[in-house]
Amino acid sequence: MVLLTHIVFAFGSMACATLAFFSPSRLRIRAGYALVGFTFASGFWLIFTAPVHMAEVCATGLVYVAYVSCALLVAQKKMAKITISTT
Repeated sequence: MVLLTHIVFAFGSMACATLAFFSPSRLRIRAGYALVGFTFASGFWLIFTAPVHMAEVCATGLVYVAYVSCALLVAQKKMAKITISTT
């Protein structure tokens, strides 16, 4: 059950980060960060309850973190530009 929850959080954060990248809003960015936090928490829980090969976990985790963090950082920069231009 934890694995399914972990996968749902991961895909949800990727979807939220993609939406925030194309159409930034504070809610989408915050939701993306929250889902990333939940993904990390469930991932740590999985590692401690069912140890696996760390190389597989690290490789997949690095790709996930790179994608989501880049998308959210770009969305945050776009949001800052929008906020500055409207004031």
